[in-house]
Amino acid sequence: MFFVFYKVLNIKLFYNLNSYSDFLKLLHNKYSFFNYKIFLFIINFFLAISFYIMLNALCTLFSYQFNFQKILVTIIVIYICYNIFNKKNLKFLYIINSMLMPILIVYIIFLSLNNINISEIELFNNNFFTSILSGILYFSYNSLLIIPILFELNITSKKNNLLLSLFFSMIIFTLTILINLLLLTFFNSVKNIDLPILAICNTKNNIFSFLYFFVFLSAILSTMFSSGFSFIANIKEKNKKIILITFLFLSFIFIDFSLSNLIDIFYPIFGLLGLAQIFLILLDKY
Repeated sequence: MFFVFYKVLNIKLFYNLNSYSDFLKLLHNKYSFFNYKIFLFIINFFLAISFYIMLNALCTLFSYQFNFQKILVTIIVIYICYNIFNKKNLKFLYIINSMLMPILIVYIIFLSLNNINISEIELFNNNFFTSILSGILYFSYNSLLIIPILFELNITSKKNNLLLSLFFSMIIFTLTILINLLLLTFFNSVKNIDLPILAICNTKNNIFSFLYFFVFLSAILSTMFSSGFSFIANIKEKNKKIILITFLFLSFIFIDFSLSNLIDIFYPIFGLLGLAQIFLILLDKY
């Protein structure tokens, strides 16, 4: 993760790239086997699926916490998304994200340190290579969301690249260790639940549950709006309104799946796509 972040920032600095689109055009010009239009089509498909997965997560969250019907949540979300995507204004997302990330980090650290019990943790003899591969695919899947953001950062020197990459990686590494220890502490009681950390919070007190629900809801909405908006923005056809309506109404197909099933199906597929992109990044000498 650290090495990929560092390489991306160096590529941005050396080639003076200002956006993810510039990066894809660079790959198109450098490698004869890379087709910008085909990859952009695949990325659009990924954005659409990410939107549907986040919508499913939202429905699951309200269904688990408040016993709301998924179809009711979906209708409300479709109405909100239609109005937001039509207005083409997502400035509020940048405000939410800038406030959300520090709160999320502090909350996860606080929750984990207050509930991890080393004596209750059970170690499992899972296949080592399967576990490593799952972790790599999970990171490469998320890299499809993270790498475009890195190309928007203001980078001035390689030293800053190194420090920024190290900072990001250490935060994610710390959170990963804490979340894993927390889940292993409560493994037997949450192993079959789609939202295990929320289930853990519900065993504590209302403050834990409320804070996690708020933070998790904000993260879902932020990712969902970003993915959906990016998908619509990338569509060049004139009849965008029809595409938008069709795109939103296809949501009803995905709400009947469980969240864990959608993740099991699509994470490995898009994880391989993310690995292909990471390979092209590592090929660059800078």
